[in-house]
Amino acid sequence: ATGEIVSWLNSDDKLCDGALYCIAEYFTNYPGNHLIHGSGLYFDDKGRYWYANKNHKDIRARYITHFAFDLQPSVFFRRQVFDEIGFLDENFYLQFDTEFFVRIALNYDILQINEHLSHFRQHIHRRSRIEYPKMKYPNELVRLYSRVLRSLQVETINEDIDEYIN
Repeated sequence: ATGEIVSWLNSDDKLCDGALYCIAEYFTNYPGNHLIHGSGLYFDDKGRYWYANKNHKDIRARYITHFAFDLQPSVFFRRQVFDEIGFLDENFYLQFDTEFFVRIALNYDILQINEHLSHFRQHIHRRSRIEYPKMKYPNELVRLYSRVLRSLQVETINEDIDEYIN
């Protein structure tokens, strides 16, 4: 990526009309924010659309779990983030976006906007649906949040950090 604003769009997802203009305007008007996210809709092969219906209560805490973002294609960030915290960690087969967004949440200001930016296709062949039963998805989440916990400043009295995390 060479532009100032970065995102990625999976081959079966779509951006809403005007999404790129909208995002460019928000980044211009909010220069202190390094990640901006909106909402979107899921859709399927039968032409049905529905809301992601994420819980945005305590959204600042939810940012470090990735569960605040409605849809990954509705997330945009400044290119400089790559330079400062690195790229996606491809050791995470399913959760590389989660791990990356958690690193952003721990280091930068995030702005949630009330704009539909993308449509995320749900289908039976998506990687997370296939791999979840094989337990790769939950194992990656445990590994990811163990990494996050290790990066936090934890004050424990005579406790081993590994025991605390377990």
